[in-house]
Amino acid sequence: MTSLRLLLRLSAASCLAFGIMCILMPEAVSGFLGGRPTGFAHIVGVGLIMNGLYLSEASSRTAIHPVEVVYFALGDLLWWLGSHQLITDGSWITTSSGVIATIVVACGVSGLGIVHPCSFASDPLGATIDMADLASPRLHVRFDLGVIVAACLIMDVYDLWRFLRRDRAVLGSHTDEY
Repeated sequence: MTSLRLLLRLSAASCLAFGIMCILMPEAVSGFLGGRPTGFAHIVGVGLIMNGLYLSEASSRTAIHPVEVVYFALGDLLWWLGSHQLITDGSWITTSSGVIATIVVACGVSGLGIVHPCSFASDPLGATIDMADLASPRLHVRFDLGVIVAACLIMDVYDLWRFLRRDRAVLGSHTDEY
């Protein structure tokens, strides 16, 4: 359970850092990513700060509920999907540096989304799962969610590799030149 707490705190620190950056420097964030109005950066920043506070609070409790682990992993999956949507439709992330940074951050978020459910291999009190628990539907949900997010991470790495090869078909042709 210690490793899960550490991962949740790492996720919280990441959310809080990016959220504060979006709130305090919306023009710089918007310019780096492609020039979307700063109001969007404020909205993302507030959401990240709220999620970071929740992650921090959950990691400090005695027991972390399994549904929260699934919630955090699904949040990571949604972040990944949103990142790719913003890149492919050219609605906000339009610079080369913004695309690369977004894919790198999405890789990190996907990685945490994989590790959250997989690290919850112990019950909320810290005891390890015994053989009888292997048939538990809750364990399979966590495992299946980990597999889905792992597929997202693989797709991120592949997209980044294609982008660095200047194959912009996967990302659209809206980005600036190198």
